[in-house]
Amino acid sequence: MNTLDKSRLDWKSFVEKEGIQDDLKYTNKDGYMEKVAFLQRVDDRRYESLKQGQRQAKKPSSS
Repeated sequence: MNTLDKSRLDWKSFVEKEGIQDDLKYTNKDGYMEKVAFLQRVDDRRYESLKQGQRQAKKPSSS
């Protein structure tokens, strides 16, 4: 048995012992990749907002 198999078995027995199958199923529904995508969208929006503010600051005022 390699380390990965041992870890998988340890995790499975821990989940069963603690009775947290349902909690894990519902709280981990999106997973890592969805969280990364969400954070990327947030960064993109913040960057666009910053760029828009910079463009507005450069515009000459019509006074």
